[in-house]
Amino acid sequence: MTEYAIKVLTYCKNFGMAILLFIFITQEYTEMSTLQKAAYFFEKSDCRILCIGDIILDKYVYGNVNRISPEAPVAVLHLQSEFEMLGGVGNVVNNLSSFLVEPVIVSAIGNDQSGQQIKEIVGSDRESFFVTSPKTSLKTRYVTNGQQLLRVDDEMICTITPDQVFEINEYVCREIASIQAIILSDYGKGVLTPELCQSVIKIAHQHGVVVIVDPKGSNYEKYRGATFITPNLKEFTEVCGQKIDSPATLVAAAQGLISNYQLQGLFVTQGAGGMTFVAPEDQFHVMATAREVFDVSGAGDTVIATLAIAISKGIDPQTACVLANAAAGLVVGKAGTATATLQELQNVLSIASINAFEERIVPLSRLEVMVQCWRHQNLKVGFTNGCYDLLHAGHLHSLREAKRQCDRLIVAVNTDDSIKRLKGSDRPIQKEEVRCLVLAALEMVDAVILFDQDTPVHLIEAIIPDVLVKGADYTVDQVIGADIVMRHGGRVHLVELAQGQSTTNLVHKMQSLPSV
Repeated sequence: MTEYAIKVLTYCKNFGMAILLFIFITQEYTEMSTLQKAAYFFEKSDCRILCIGDIILDKYVYGNVNRISPEAPVAVLHLQSEFEMLGGVGNVVNNLSSFLVEPVIVSAIGNDQSGQQIKEIVGSDRESFFVTSPKTSLKTRYVTNGQQLLRVDDEMICTITPDQVFEINEYVCREIASIQAIILSDYGKGVLTPELCQSVIKIAHQHGVVVIVDPKGSNYEKYRGATFITPNLKEFTEVCGQKIDSPATLVAAAQGLISNYQLQGLFVTQGAGGMTFVAPEDQFHVMATAREVFDVSGAGDTVIATLAIAISKGIDPQTACVLANAAAGLVVGKAGTATATLQELQNVLSIASINAFEERIVPLSRLEVMVQCWRHQNLKVGFTNGCYDLLHAGHLHSLREAKRQCDRLIVAVNTDDSIKRLKGSDRPIQKEEVRCLVLAALEMVDAVILFDQDTPVHLIEAIIPDVLVKGADYTVDQVIGADIVMRHGGRVHLVELAQGQSTTNLVHKMQSLPSV
């Protein structure tokens, strides 16, 4: 097939057309092997990725607009809710977490309210190393019916000091032995100075660790020696200083940058035009997946996170390009700064997963990202909890009713230790891993999370669900977390219990059976 493709090239007078035709032939030939290679992306592994760059607090204020202000020709936004999430390099971290990979954040934040909120969001579930900045970058977006009315940026460029560069280098040196890849996410806010970039790249080279850069600006000197750089077409055109009007000019310009800055390759993202990978002796193009584009914000973060995971797992750049392009296609179809999940990516690539249910069992850090993404899509989030020791028809009735109250249902499950404290040393009957897996397999359940406390109030405070669901054997004032949910404009829904159905009755029946 390769010999045939080369012969075709000799008959094409237009070099750009020849590249496109060669891509068409070789893609068809390698489609099956590419999907087979892509399957490695979804295998479980201890993948730890270091993310260095500018972190931003993204704040979203949601409301309804029903009238124009009498004071000026502007919309009046009636406040409904607001929440904060990580932006900048923090969104790269969100994408890594969404793909069940362990991210480590290195950045700078101020001793201010936004910096404190970033620390709270990062929490103890994610590893982080922060130096002190004069100010934390804050971007506030005002949104109605899924559309932004206004964005307010409260920020300043705060270049880190030489002493802080030294601190970060020391941290990188301590952690590098357990790192599979490094991402440099440059938003131009002052963390990724030329000195820091070059020292991190040098450390990575000494330990054989891949460095992938999401660049900012037209000076790539500070990225010299990185493994891969991932500019979008606009950024690529600016750094090349020439018009890119064909595949041929793109490839030629990319190979010039690769040579000049001692890179192994470039991934050039082109929006609806797909993505092109160029190496010194190779080039490869992936067409964009045809889908409605709702919001392109954060797509570059999804691309670099996907590439870093794929390459750290030994997947070749061409296959990594296919994966990253597919993941980007998923997030641009969602509102706001969103992420994709492993299951979504497997579905779009038609790669079967034997662990699809397990992906719904998540830690709090991952659940918070999921909830943020659901809220960007204007989806109503529901929450319920229980032991679910022996799943029976009563549980199914309650869960089905709970899902009818919301678009996405979170089920919080007591750990084994928590159940022993509540119900005695002879319970639970089934271990927590089994109980979670059975719940995750149910179609009406979107996420499962364990909690070790006697009540899930800390989860409710972190998530702030729109609907809190509990059995009608409680009254609203007895429901743990009801005050929190209602204070934020949510509601409590009490489900009538199915008669004659209880785990305790099942246990008693089992105990009364004669032993065999």
